[in-house]
Amino acid sequence: MTPLEKGIGVFGHYGNQNLGDEAIIAAVIHNTKRLLPGIRLCGFSINPQDTQAKHGIEAFPVRQPRASTPSFNQNNGHENLLPNEDDAIVRIKRMLKKIPLFASMFDWVMRAFKACANMPGELRFIWQSYQRLRSIDLLFVAGSGQLFDGWGGPWSYPYTLFKWAVLAKLAKTKLCFVSVGAGPIRSPLSKLLIRQALSLAEYRSFRDASSERLIKSIGFKGETRVFPDLAYSLHLNSKRNEFYPSTYGLMVGINPIPYYDLRYWDVSNPEVYRDYIEKVAAFASWLLERNYGVAFFPTQLRADNLVIDDIMNILKRKPQHESEGKFVRPDIKTSDDLLQHIAAMDIVIATRFHGVLLSYLLSKPAIGIGYAQKTRDLMANMAQVNYFISINEFEVSTLIERFFSLVSSAQRARIEIERRLPPFRAALESQYHIIFDGFRRATR
Repeated sequence: MTPLEKGIGVFGHYGNQNLGDEAIIAAVIHNTKRLLPGIRLCGFSINPQDTQAKHGIEAFPVRQPRASTPSFNQNNGHENLLPNEDDAIVRIKRMLKKIPLFASMFDWVMRAFKACANMPGELRFIWQSYQRLRSIDLLFVAGSGQLFDGWGGPWSYPYTLFKWAVLAKLAKTKLCFVSVGAGPIRSPLSKLLIRQALSLAEYRSFRDASSERLIKSIGFKGETRVFPDLAYSLHLNSKRNEFYPSTYGLMVGINPIPYYDLRYWDVSNPEVYRDYIEKVAAFASWLLERNYGVAFFPTQLRADNLVIDDIMNILKRKPQHESEGKFVRPDIKTSDDLLQHIAAMDIVIATRFHGVLLSYLLSKPAIGIGYAQKTRDLMANMAQVNYFISINEFEVSTLIERFFSLVSSAQRARIEIERRLPPFRAALESQYHIIFDGFRRATR
């Protein structure tokens, strides 16, 4: 192959301690190096230092670094664009929440003020990003839920993607959206920015048909394809570690999420969050009373660990679970750690999308407590939709019923999962070849 002068950039809202997203980046890097040996790779993420440390590639920011520390009300581990606000502003916003129209107006005024204050820095950042793109032949927008405005509105993800799409066009860098997820997209401005960003790309694929339908519904007319989530192309270490003693019997992994938690969710509801964690704790207690092992594990390190704290505190107040060793909390810091611990579990109960997907990747039967259509679609594709439970209809009795069913048919579930994995891997192999064959032709 002719030596390549430039290289490939892997772009996304990564570097945020979301291990499902980090698994996607690891998969892309591994397959790029495998198919294009010697290629120069660099990352574009929200935390370049973290990306460089985890994946061993040069990395740059996808948005202007802020002087102050970002606040941590986040979706899928992604930080807000706004810096920390002082106490007076926070108090005013809380008061205005009682009057939605005034709250919205105040929010727009504050955003406009901060946008003006940040304009010189943003222009400098745009120029630096353009210069970086000039050394890149291909910008690979890699998987995950990139096309949405649920947290931060149009000036978060939609604006960031639009900005980079325009810069890629100006720098003559090929732009590819690869197995991305979409939704929610509520704002008319978000829809416009996302349509324009996609229109500037040379290749667009979505990780599921629901995402593709949503993008078509907001008026995008270009060619699109559907390919599986990029995590299915992850290179797995065949070594299995036995983390949990055999005295537990079956080891059940539980992956919670801060559903409507005010520390995380864009719209908080303490009652809904409390109801969710109490149900998870009640199910865990039921398992423990029947001598099942229970391991609580995060896939988003900063957010999920807060939920695990809350659930474990509920369990510790129950006299029968006071002693140590009744339930465990694995020490997970990387996506490799996560995969190794899931590999040592027998059954997984996951609320996060990648908690379910990575379990399937390791041939583990799973119950998905889904808060979005993407989880249902994933489980339907693996012929496991009978083990999907909508989080809005989540009851402990329902979960126990599905658990009994899954335990009794676990071997059948594993066989079906293993039967369906190879076509997903083959589809992604074909997608890599489509993109990289075009890349080779363009760089000759």
